[in-house]
Amino acid sequence: MSTPASERGITPPRLSENKPSKETLLDTTHALLAPGQGNQRLGMGLDLAERSQAAAGVWKRVDEVLRPDLGYTLSEKVWGGSEEDLSENAQLAIITDSLARKAALEDAGLLGKPGWHAGNSLGLITALINSGAISIEGGAHLANGRKKAFEVVTNEGPKTTMVSLEDIDEEIVERVKDKYNLVTCLINTDKQIVVGGMENDVKSAIEELKHEGQNKVFPLGVNAAYHSKYMEKAVPFWTEVINFAPIEEPKSGVVVGASTGRVRKLLTPEDIRTELVLQLTNTERYADVVKFLREQGVTQMTELNVTGRLTHLNVNLFGEGSRKRIGLPTDTKVAVGHRWTAPAAPAEAAVSPAEERMSRDEVKNFYVGWISNRVGAGPTELSEDMNFMEGAGLDSEDLQALRAALRARFGRNVSDEEAAKILTIGAGIDATYRLMNS
Repeated sequence: MSTPASERGITPPRLSENKPSKETLLDTTHALLAPGQGNQRLGMGLDLAERSQAAAGVWKRVDEVLRPDLGYTLSEKVWGGSEEDLSENAQLAIITDSLARKAALEDAGLLGKPGWHAGNSLGLITALINSGAISIEGGAHLANGRKKAFEVVTNEGPKTTMVSLEDIDEEIVERVKDKYNLVTCLINTDKQIVVGGMENDVKSAIEELKHEGQNKVFPLGVNAAYHSKYMEKAVPFWTEVINFAPIEEPKSGVVVGASTGRVRKLLTPEDIRTELVLQLTNTERYADVVKFLREQGVTQMTELNVTGRLTHLNVNLFGEGSRKRIGLPTDTKVAVGHRWTAPAAPAEAAVSPAEERMSRDEVKNFYVGWISNRVGAGPTELSEDMNFMEGAGLDSEDLQALRAALRARFGRNVSDEEAAKILTIGAGIDATYRLMNS
């Protein structure tokens, strides 16, 4: 039986004294992405902290929060410790580094106000912090609890591991999975998945695949098959940790997850707790999450990671779009993050009348859904006669973002002349409807 969290030294997370205010001017064409475990390295974030007071402030804040529990400061282990120190504190280091990068981007005026948040694996906790659902202090304690939950598996469970498979026919993958009792742990792109199982079984599968000439087989060197049934021993302890956590409704944008098997918005504390528990044993579906974001009109995704790994996955998933490294204005040699931007929409002439035609209800559903996400109101609370400035609570910056979302969704722009007439929700729907059926 697993030891209760209270007996393992887990302190209940504390709420931040400075709660983020509710955002109404969010850019729903922009998503903020947080990386997961595997992106750690000694010295991570030190170069940025030396050049950005905002980034250094995040590390200092987390150091102060966790020192009573850890018995040491996180930064000293990450910036001046050993590989063993880093491995021990990887989850805490990755989350703190991501939060520091967000702070540096905001301080430099390079981030804006993303309307969507998502994270790969561990990055979900970072995404929740970025959305205001969890404070930095609460997120630090939650990450520490996650680390200890994983220790339950590595200390008490069988030895398991994972391997990444790229560009291998699905039939071959399924055959090897069945033969060696492997499970799908992560789906990163349409052509790259991570499978896991018992250590010896994974080793045998790797040998067989390489013997058959499969070259893109990459052992991950981890000591657990994360996001699979092999993590079940950690669930009781992890659930207790989550129940301790002061989780609130997101205040700045929408967080999405896919641990139920489908992508969904995490709108309530109950949604979030369920997602965090299921994420431990269910397949991590990064590919599905970012595809969903694109379907919602997201045209820009900013990754809080120096390596740009998620940005690389985005390029592989969507096949096109620009990839940009973001550096500090004061020192462009220091990478803060990476940004993927969708390709420009096709010219109007490239869209045939048959492709343009759609019902007013289809246009209305998109329009009202966008505004609902933007202002945090339910679709039923919005009526077509609402004035933008007084009713829906939108201003000129919102309307610019809305026009960008319309272009991303429908491939065409509402003209300046038509846009000038958009004073109510109904007028906006009518302008878009005429555009799509002209």
